[in-house]
Amino acid sequence: MRFNQRYQLCILALFATSGIWSSGQTKDAPAANSNNQFRAGGLSFTFPSPGNNLVEPGSDYRVVLEPLAPDANRLVAAFVEPQALEVLHAGVQPPLQEYALVEIPRRAEFVNVNEDSFKQVADTIGSKFSDGLSGSMKDSQDQLDQRLKALGSTQSVTLDKPVPLGQLFSKTGASAFGMVMPVTTKDGTVQIAMAMSVMRIHNRVFFGYFYMRFKDQSTVTQLRTTDEQWTDAILSANQ
Repeated sequence: MRFNQRYQLCILALFATSGIWSSGQTKDAPAANSNNQFRAGGLSFTFPSPGNNLVEPGSDYRVVLEPLAPDANRLVAAFVEPQALEVLHAGVQPPLQEYALVEIPRRAEFVNVNEDSFKQVADTIGSKFSDGLSGSMKDSQDQLDQRLKALGSTQSVTLDKPVPLGQLFSKTGASAFGMVMPVTTKDGTVQIAMAMSVMRIHNRVFFGYFYMRFKDQSTVTQLRTTDEQWTDAILSANQ
């Protein structure tokens, strides 16, 4: 996948729909997915939430969040803050400050991946993750401007160069990488931390993304801890 595209999608989730937050609210929020059971690659999987503060909206409203996944991936599960469910109920994307996504590559959804192949996949993703950070920021900026315009947003957003955090952890069946993405709007600069886990579950490859606002060095520790605990919970739930 292209990481500059992932960068843009993250920014869109935080800023592109901020103007509809108040108008999209309803009195009754939809029920969230409580069993955390999902289908992918012809199999059933369990994806628990990264924390008690994030909930899965269920299949009816998860489709609203599908634009957050790049075309090469299919969104399997999404976890958002409870107040975002009210906006999802109106059929629009809420502004997301902390959220998580589980995706599967479309071209490999039904491919059986053994341990050796998974290691190659994880190593390749780790290499591309670092290399992708040095891509053309002008191209990313132009594409983001087009996306914002298509959504009817008049807010100006400027992308700064992402800062790689390197590999967050590596274990049997999973590896994770992180980065911090500075974004400037009329209200100032906001930094967003992202952790990406690549996981092998029942011989299928999944990507798990966890996003949160970056404040200081403690955010990196929290990002790594939360993402590793979430990854461990996913692996354990699917043993």
